[in-house]
Amino acid sequence: MPDIAYLSPLCEVLDINVNELLSGEKLPSEEYLGKAEENMKHLMQENQNNKNAGRWQGLVGIALLAVAVFLTFSLSQAKIGWYVDCPSLILMVCICVACVFFSGSRTKYEVVHFLRKIVLPVGLLVMTIMVPGVIYMLSDPSTIGPEIVVMVLTLLYASAAYLVLYIIETRMERRRKQN
Repeated sequence: MPDIAYLSPLCEVLDINVNELLSGEKLPSEEYLGKAEENMKHLMQENQNNKNAGRWQGLVGIALLAVAVFLTFSLSQAKIGWYVDCPSLILMVCICVACVFFSGSRTKYEVVHFLRKIVLPVGLLVMTIMVPGVIYMLSDPSTIGPEIVVMVLTLLYASAAYLVLYIIETRMERRRKQN
């Protein structure tokens, strides 16, 4: 089945109408309306099936990710604090939320688009805020490494958030174009 954007140009080239293209045959005028309704029902059903498949894929992906995180932490006897720097993550989230409130973005799409644009600069800002802490730690060389790792983690969080927001924005844009 060709992409919907190509239906009209394809029909022009083949010198047929969309209904004949979808049904795969030349239609006499008396069968045209019945076949058009049948094709429309088929397309609506296919669209619904695609939506349901996408939801299930998302749910399965989330479930697998949750199981992976649970197994990682339960089998290794590790604390989540060993892997996640909560203060810098909380600081990033708070700055981003405050910026969204000041931005005047109202729709979900506007918020996602705005967040995608600011999340990397906010990550760099939080990293910059941490620089005095690293400078302070210069007196004890054994603590410099962990401080630098925390700074790099902040940029990693910002990059991951950017990718997630990019995917969400792309999907939202695709849905907007379809409607």
